[in-house]
Amino acid sequence: MPGIETNLTFGKDGQASGNLGCNSFSGDYEVKDGNIVFGPVVSTLMACPELRMTQEGTAFKVMTGTVRIEVESSMLTIFDASGTMAIILSRK
Repeated sequence: MPGIETNLTFGKDGQASGNLGCNSFSGDYEVKDGNIVFGPVVSTLMACPELRMTQEGTAFKVMTGTVRIEVESSMLTIFDASGTMAIILSRK
């Protein structure tokens, strides 16, 4: 959502972490054959305004199990398992 600060970091140690709208989170990941395999995500449990919670909940649904990714220039697109929902991130 426009105006909601988000960040997602993929560490060389196989840990993804960040904030996708409200809570800080982390979890394991592995890149394989144009896909990312996400392990379970652990996050804080703060309550935030509805739009932030909706964005975060949708993002966590996308980041479940094995999902397809596309990298183009400074853009990363992460598609959910069905290919219908996506997270689009740009590198700063």
